[in-house]
Amino acid sequence: MKWSEKHIKQVLQDGKIRGANIPERKKNYSADGPVTIPRQDPKGITWLKWNLMYWCNERAVTLEHEYRFDPDRQWRSDFAIPAFRILIEYEGGIFLQRGAHNSPAAIHRDIEKYQRAQELGYRVIRVTALTYTTVLKTLNDLTCK
Repeated sequence: MKWSEKHIKQVLQDGKIRGANIPERKKNYSADGPVTIPRQDPKGITWLKWNLMYWCNERAVTLEHEYRFDPDRQWRSDFAIPAFRILIEYEGGIFLQRGAHNSPAAIHRDIEKYQRAQELGYRVIRVTALTYTTVLKTLNDLTCK
């Protein structure tokens, strides 16, 4: 017979055994509300972050994350190399059915943002989850000219 917690409690209550150790139950997280799992960056963002830091370190330039490039607007670029006036944008939301970057209004906002960056003299490198590994070649091509 397999003893359940219910059986052991009943036998203890009846006085048939003493000193039984009932292991404490694991906490039921759903009783406290939804469990929040820490957000992880997509593989492409992590790869970009490390490889861009390495690339910038080799050239003794600074890599900025969430760089605010326009003093008049709240626009930010995912990554920036201010010394070369280069902005790097990871377009990860385009593959989601209801992503933050694939509605008509969001596409228009992104076009306006990239247009303004070019007006301010920045070169914008846009990569996706399929093309993020090409960024180092693009950076080398842009900075060697």
